[in-house]
Amino acid sequence: MAVDDYAEEDLFKKGAIVEVSSEDSGLRGSWYTATILRSISRKSNKIFIEYHNLTADDEGKKPLREFVKCVLVRPIPPRESNRKFQLSEEVDAYHNDGWWEGVVTEVLADSRYAVFFRCSREQIDFGESELRLHREWVHGDWVPPLEQPPAKNGARADQRKMNGKEKDQRRSNGRAGACPQYLDAHVTDAEDHAHAPSVVLLLLCPVKCIHRRGRAEAWEGRCN
Repeated sequence: MAVDDYAEEDLFKKGAIVEVSSEDSGLRGSWYTATILRSISRKSNKIFIEYHNLTADDEGKKPLREFVKCVLVRPIPPRESNRKFQLSEEVDAYHNDGWWEGVVTEVLADSRYAVFFRCSREQIDFGESELRLHREWVHGDWVPPLEQPPAKNGARADQRKMNGKEKDQRRSNGRAGACPQYLDAHVTDAEDHAHAPSVVLLLLCPVKCIHRRGRAEAWEGRCN
């Protein structure tokens, strides 16, 4: 069994809450929350699930249960809190007991947005709390990934201090990593270069040193 198969089985085990899509023409582009009742079947490669909001009877008392293909099941997508949306941004809107893929066509007042659904060719207004950024589950990762909130001023200052310390440490390591054998080996003699004075080549590991005068030569020091 491949590594991805083990990861998939761990995510889609019995009791896990997931989202399920449908291949029905009238439900394409929608995702419904469900609970896994039986994990992946190796024979059929399907999962037995129970929907949270879809029912099997007209009275709406019996939750719908069915076997679905693994490719139609995904974990619950991450979601930013109090996110503002932009014009033409792809979103999921909570509508008719599920999340439907759409695009923001107008930014309205009071944190409301007009969303156009390609599948039904209709436009509906939604509040901010009814929307989330549209994401795809690709090879075990969310695309795009969850957006991180901006760091606070104190966190930024701490990060700058850490970056400064790291730079100082790298400079110190660079000086300590000089190759003594190259410092001695690359002292050029004026007798060998009649038209150029002596030049001492100081090489750090690994850096390139070029003659300041005379012919340009590149060297790269390596520490054994």
